[in-house]
Amino acid sequence: MRLGKNLKAARINCELTQEEVSKTLYVSQQTISNWEKEISTPDINNLIKISELYHVSIESLLKE
Repeated sequence: MRLGKNLKAARINCELTQEEVSKTLYVSQQTISNWEKEISTPDINNLIKISELYHVSIESLLKE
């Protein structure tokens, strides 16, 4: 899956750091890093928040 790459690309497109995103989502910076490296995946609630924060659809984040 390309979720991690899509998350990173969307974050960079919004000119946000992992630290800024982590503070907004109330998770650690390491969690954001793990999502982007596909070590772990965000739950549906965080995926919705990410979608809203990055102004992209969930579908575009999940797209291969």
